[in-house]
Amino acid sequence: MKTAQPSARDICEKMLVLTGAALKTGDFELFARCFTYPQELQTFVGRRSLLNENDLRDVFGAVRTFYLKNGVTDLSRRCVEAAFKTPDTIQTVYETRLLSGTTIIREAFPVFSTLVRIDDEWKIAGTSYALPNSVKADDDFLSRLTPKTREALVSNSAKSQEETPAKHLDGGPD
Repeated sequence: MKTAQPSARDICEKMLVLTGAALKTGDFELFARCFTYPQELQTFVGRRSLLNENDLRDVFGAVRTFYLKNGVTDLSRRCVEAAFKTPDTIQTVYETRLLSGTTIIREAFPVFSTLVRIDDEWKIAGTSYALPNSVKADDDFLSRLTPKTREALVSNSAKSQEETPAKHLDGGPD
């Protein structure tokens, strides 16, 4: 008797748990098992091609550095929508919120991902992040910009961040 296939949402949630655990603990090997190549990551700032595991390691390191510098202790992630486009392709939309204890470091932002099944394992094949003020979070993308342009973008992002006070999940003051 054939086992029922998990739902697209269940597969998305499993990927969120695996990649979230890897990002929080610094487990690159766990993180890398969730991806296939080549693929492209996108934000409003730019694009980054991932041709191999070394490219992914660079992005993983940049994200971990951002988390450490900004005191990120947890990720709140939830699948908003997930659907099979073919038997071996799922398109997902999920939200991610970055936290330091109960303080929200980054409000929830949507992420669109394509998952593909390769040899009966689901892998992330491409992702687009709708990050507000993404310049500060995506230093790896900025490496392709001129120093003057980069400085202007980071400066504008910092001003925008200063105008938005930190919020707490428990409703308490800063």
